[in-house]
Amino acid sequence: KAGNGNTICMLPGLHKNIANCGLSIEKDLTVVGLGDNVVLQRANSYNIFDVKSWGSLCIKNIKFTVVDRAYSDVLIVVSGGKLDVINCSFTSISVPEVIYASGFAKVNIVDSIFSDIDITEEYVIITLADGKTQIILPTWTAFNALKTQVDKLNADMQALQALVAAWEAND
Repeated sequence: KAGNGNTICMLPGLHKNIANCGLSIEKDLTVVGLGDNVVLQRANSYNIFDVKSWGSLCIKNIKFTVVDRAYSDVLIVVSGGKLDVINCSFTSISVPEVIYASGFAKVNIVDSIFSDIDITEEYVIITLADGKTQIILPTWTAFNALKTQVDKLNADMQALQALVAAWEAND
């Protein structure tokens, strides 16, 4: 059992199964991966961490993944608490949100990588601390679809300009 302010060190290897999921953080904790290959794999249909409003969690040097991409549960829930993610990676995950923050949650991500993440929505929506301001970013798929439409529109405009120029030259 970890006390308030403690650091939990994880040894290299694959850490999986239900024992590593559904961990409720109600105090100030740091979890550090020792070495280059510390992997925390989420079991199906579970969150890994739930940082409560009075909790604070700092995660360093850990690779996150899932057992089965078919399950879309959020990996880390921050229910009003504080989360720092430093030098971590999130790979081969299919979820609408890798980290879900609500209430007055504070999330700080530094030197971390998100790769091979399947997003089920057309956009990533980031809501700022005021609860009203949103930054809406298209996913890569939505961006490519929009780019294809814009490229087609530009080609049509160039063709129209050429027709108008030819028409004006004949007058």
